[in-house]
Amino acid sequence: MNSKPQTLNSKPDDDHAAIRNLYEQMITGWNDGSGETLAAPYTEDSDYIGFDGTHLKGRQEIASFHQMLFNRFIKGRKYTLCDR
Repeated sequence: MNSKPQTLNSKPDDDHAAIRNLYEQMITGWNDGSGETLAAPYTEDSDYIGFDGTHLKGRQEIASFHQMLFNRFIKGRKYTLCDR
């Protein structure tokens, strides 16, 4: 018996790869200091809640807010991907 849940149109490995790709795109945006790239995986009606409770609505607001952070407070900060 297969213990992994499956959807009708995809396999778990495909789902994992798709999610990983979105995550990698966000990390690339962060590391490049690009709010536009970081926010690209989000939809126009996304809700984004920051670590401090800041609520951002939609891709453009997410991009603008992060670009301000990159330009002012976290310039040059990098994330690394790790596999678990």
